Amino acid sequence: MEGSDNRAVLSRTALEVTDDSVRLHEGQVHESGILPAAGGEQHRRVQIDSCGCVKGPIFAGDVYIQSAKESSAPGTEIQGSVNSLKSVGIGHGTWVQGGVMAKETVRIDDTQHGSTTIPGHIVIEGGITADEVYIGDGVLVLGPVSASNKIVIGNGVTIRDHVMAPEVIVGDGCLLGGLIVSNNVAVGNYCTIASSYIILPNERNNWKFTGPIRTPDLGCNNCPQDDFFGTGPSTARKLACHYYAEHNIISNSVDVSEGTCKDWGAFPIEETEKHWALPTGSIVVSHIGEDWVNTPVWAGSASRWECGGED
Repeated sequence: MEGSDNRAVLSRTALEVTDDSVRLHEGQVHESGILPAAGGEQHRRVQIDSCGCVKGPIFAGDVYIQSAKESSAPGTEIQGSVNSLKSVGIGHGTWVQGGVMAKETVRIDDTQHGSTTIPGHIVIEGGITADEVYIGDGVLVLGPVSASNKIVIGNGVTIRDHVMAPEVIVGDGCLLGGLIVSNNVAVGNYCTIASSYIILPNERNNWKFTGPIRTPDLGCNNCPQDDFFGTGPSTARKLACHYYAEHNIISNSVDVSEGTCKDWGAFPIEETEKHWALPTGSIVVSHIGEDWVNTPVWAGSASRWECGGED
């Protein structure tokens, strides 16, 4: 068979389409998005096999992005957003160059470690929203994460924008841009929140904090390790500071332990006199007081960390 004939066969078989499903086969490239073109096609199930590439957004009933297998390819790329009328599943070795939205559930795998031939990263460049969101260990999300019901976050996860839901469970060693919770909250050890405030449920019995939460606006503005971080832009590296918390890979999970630095500041979780209430009844916890007259000065200082590396 001639080379042109080979290419013709591949173009016909790379994307397998039936009445109720679409499948991009392993290692194949689809030159556009996977979108409904006729009534009813929005309910199809879309599956992207290992190390495939979709050059556009996906919209379907269910979307499943398979975990990467052993390959010389850099992993799976979705060059757009992923949108589902039901649920989305994302395996390791995946880079989504947009957001992820589902009506029901978004489940994101743990990152994969320990192999030089299996892509293990998971990067979501946009935000995530669904009724329930589950994010595995080591995932990187650059946008906000919101849910109408619940968010569960593993260990060593970075979410560079706000996390907001009625119920939020956060593992150890996570970096969040902000935290807004209305009903129940649980946060593990050695976590950092870049925002100068967190908003928590009005019922304090629904708060569960395994340890203090670092607020970089206290202590990190005068970092004792500035010589290590250098004179250039350093905010992003300090937010993920290994002197505060050490992250170690054990099997496919992230184990987090205490770092050597003792000069960081914590949110005043236990200091109720520093809390203040919103009209909704939610509690604001911040080292910036409600009635401070120099709020703009503190806000200017805090914005360095909230912007997250835009030195």
